[in-house]
Amino acid sequence: MKVKLFPKDSFDSKSIETINKLIDIAKNKLNETGISLPKEIEFYDDLNLFIKRILPQVKNYGLTENQSKEFIKSSLNSGTYGTFNIEDNSIIEMNFNPYFKTFYPSIHFLKLLIHESLHLFLYSKIKRNIYNDKFSFKNGGYIGKEKIIQLDEGFAEFLTEKILENFEFDAIKELPIYSELNKIPKYKKEVEGLNLDKFNDKFDILYKYNSKKGYELIKNKFNKLEGDLKEKIKRLISYVSEEIEKLFEHK
Repeated sequence: MKVKLFPKDSFDSKSIETINKLIDIAKNKLNETGISLPKEIEFYDDLNLFIKRILPQVKNYGLTENQSKEFIKSSLNSGTYGTFNIEDNSIIEMNFNPYFKTFYPSIHFLKLLIHESLHLFLYSKIKRNIYNDKFSFKNGGYIGKEKIIQLDEGFAEFLTEKILENFEFDAIKELPIYSELNKIPKYKKEVEGLNLDKFNDKFDILYKYNSKKGYELIKNKFNKLEGDLKEKIKRLISYVSEEIEKLFEHK
């Protein structure tokens, strides 16, 4: 799991030291539970470079190029932006959190590494590419499958907690990751007929509701399984895969 910093000159030595330490912790935690490591982590400290990197992915959701650019900026107003690239087996993250000035919290970064690694691991084990059914929009409305959000986010969110449940976060909470982007990005609220505020609000409600529902679904399934954490993760993947196949049986 190799880290790539963009642009590298934006990251000071203390931030790089912290990033490498957190990656080592994530590696150990993932290895302990049999989770395959992503090939790379791309960490961006430049908004334009970040937008350029993930623009094709966001356009694939069903948004135009201009809508996609403003969507990315508006999303960063609400929180961090972490995603992944299945083909490259890489995690992609922007070094910015609107709730903290001048720095990115190290605890958030560690949780993101585990969370996105779990997404990638799940996608490598199931039979079909569900990403386009998870994020799919038309005319400003969601047309994807909510059950996929439940299964995918429930799997990643619940298992992130399980993997880190005995970790001493106090040991890392003061470690610095400084950010050069300290102002919330401005964005156009209306783009080619799409009202970004309404679009985001509506999707946030849908996403949070289904993520919470999925968390409870996976937790309940996990608690009924036998075996150690490694064995339970394998069985959870089988369960998620079976549930996803059911969604496409009559398609």
